[in-house]
Amino acid sequence: MRLRGSKSHALVLCLSSILLSGLPPTTARAQGVGGDVKLTLVSQPIWYDSDDTLRLQLKIENQTSLSLDGFQIVAGVNSRTQTRSDLHQSFDAVPGFEPSRIPFAFSRKVAAFGSTTVSLDEPIGSFPTLASATEGGVYPASLSLLDAPGTTILSSVSTPFILYPEKPEAPLGIVPVLPLNDIPSRAPDGAFRIAEDGRFPLGDAIAPGGWFEGWIGALEEATTRLPRPDPRPDRRGRRTPPSEPRLPPLKISIAPTGRLIEEIADLRNGYRLDASVVDPDDEVNVSDDAASVIDRLTALLMRRSQIQGLLVPYSFPDLPELVKNLPPDHLQEQLLESRSVVEEALGTELDGDWVFPPAGRLDKASLEDLQLAGYAAATLFSEDSLESFDDPALAGCPEASPSFTCPVSVETIHGTSAGFVGDNDLNAQLALLNGEGGDRQALQRLFAETAQIHAELPGIEDRFVQITLPSLWHPPPELSRLLLRGLRGAPWLRTFTATEALDRATPKAREIVGEARPIQNTPGGSFYDSIDGARQLIDSFATAVSPTSDRLLRLRRNVLVAESRSWWPDSGQGSAYAQGAEQEAVNQLDQISLGGVENLTLTSREGQLQLILVNDGLQPLRVQIRFVTPNLLLADDTIEDQFEPGSTPLNIEAIVRTSGTFPVNVVVETIDGRYRIVEREIVVRSTSLNQIALGLTIGALLFLILFYTTRAIRRRSASRESAEAPLA
Repeated sequence: MRLRGSKSHALVLCLSSILLSGLPPTTARAQGVGGDVKLTLVSQPIWYDSDDTLRLQLKIENQTSLSLDGFQIVAGVNSRTQTRSDLHQSFDAVPGFEPSRIPFAFSRKVAAFGSTTVSLDEPIGSFPTLASATEGGVYPASLSLLDAPGTTILSSVSTPFILYPEKPEAPLGIVPVLPLNDIPSRAPDGAFRIAEDGRFPLGDAIAPGGWFEGWIGALEEATTRLPRPDPRPDRRGRRTPPSEPRLPPLKISIAPTGRLIEEIADLRNGYRLDASVVDPDDEVNVSDDAASVIDRLTALLMRRSQIQGLLVPYSFPDLPELVKNLPPDHLQEQLLESRSVVEEALGTELDGDWVFPPAGRLDKASLEDLQLAGYAAATLFSEDSLESFDDPALAGCPEASPSFTCPVSVETIHGTSAGFVGDNDLNAQLALLNGEGGDRQALQRLFAETAQIHAELPGIEDRFVQITLPSLWHPPPELSRLLLRGLRGAPWLRTFTATEALDRATPKAREIVGEARPIQNTPGGSFYDSIDGARQLIDSFATAVSPTSDRLLRLRRNVLVAESRSWWPDSGQGSAYAQGAEQEAVNQLDQISLGGVENLTLTSREGQLQLILVNDGLQPLRVQIRFVTPNLLLADDTIEDQFEPGSTPLNIEAIVRTSGTFPVNVVVETIDGRYRIVEREIVVRSTSLNQIALGLTIGALLFLILFYTTRAIRRRSASRESAEAPLA
């Protein structure tokens, strides 16, 4: 092992460390108005080999009203951690007790409320703990900021150093999954939102330097095969091939949310900005940026040996809550719409064999619904979605160890789903990536966690852990590149796509939980009731318009957007999508009105009801008209037809069944009969039957008059004949 720097220099550093370790520096807050002096880790290598230097960058912020006239930074390194518990304790360890400590003195002045950045580039072999290391693993380190005399600790940070003197023969398999997700940017009316400060967040995301474009660039770089280095000439001038193999390309699975991909595709094809916030004449054209990232993402998904696409429900809903509160067709539509969007925008067909459940949350009902619909032959589980082991000491896999590093297989009455289960401690480190200002430190702890898992069974092949990056983590491009470079190059890791890893190892049978664990900020049942009501209204509206209507598609998808867990805890924003979709459908249907006479007199047994149906909209609407009355016999008591914009006369043939005055109810409604658009009453007065009765009465009277007249005449004739007859 070769140490950089002279022996005398190393001796001085060691003596300084020994002398400093005898001092009892106190931790104190810098005196002054305004706050503290803060030390922040800006950058560090993810891992070291024996010949590396520290290459640390630290930022010092003087948040007080007093200047800092010189300071020291003390770097301390502990012994290698043996367990994951030791590692977790080291994250919050108090500095000052490390066996290897080196002070670095700086004479520069940090003005009041000012800041400065310093670099530490000492050979790691200067630390006795690292110089004597023969095994790869995690060595907790602390970086302390002291005043110039070195008696008071002003601030400190803890960070793990990961050292691998040699590349392990059996690296730990890792299955990284990158969700591409964001809070919806397109408003319910189809216009894109502009922030109050005038920014266009989605436009910024896809522009060069934005978080989405940054992920695309990082994926392009990490999944590209590097050229083999040119042979180097030896001392005799002969060129020999490099001894180190080429770095293999990264393998990763990506989970693009259908809604986000659809919105970016819309930006490519033309879009509207919120005119209430920004002048339409001042729109920033981001169509070129949208077209670029869509084309590049399409090309990435063609690298099937390096990148695997996973099917994500359209709006990123919580599947256990969705299945518990809504009919099964909501889940199926979430998946179908996502497949449709991804295929149309990215030219990639996601068949649903692999389903990405948001946050890995599944339970018995949601998994069975997926299987029943023909999805999720393979999926990802959170640790809370599976039943825990009776004896945690036996939870290790494939051998007894603290970590579960096997694929899983879960069986229900509807099928079997294989996949991977997330590790809670890894997920805890991943969650910290969203922490304000803690991205770099959290990223280092994440890699340290994987190194510690590898160290548990360093010689065992085909051990796998699966990590899912936070769905709303939008790092700057330099951090996303650093993460993927780290996954690609870390000597203790080997990346796999989800399918490739599943094919290499035998899954272990696990049981799905009966009901998902409750989580905070879950909307109540009334939230889902309003969504279901909106969905039913949109289904009724669908019977009135063309199946290919752009408006219908937007309203259907807006209802799905309302179901997204990305809105939580502010579920009111999601409700606005459902309510807006419902109201827009109602407004369209209510363009139908019914005109014509309110009172109608029929003077014959047969006649016509004369009405006018008015469509004040711009699109044709198909509706049905029902006539409700027991007193008329109609050729059709229900009329179903498509009505163009404008007025349409309706002449309905009717036969009167009874005389008198009676109402006829006319109802215009959707074809399914679930939404009544307009209803009116026509009062019908029938006189035709009265005239017939009068005719019969007069006829009967005439008959009686004729009958009795004839009878009277006959009687008179008989009397006359009797009087004129001779007496016998």
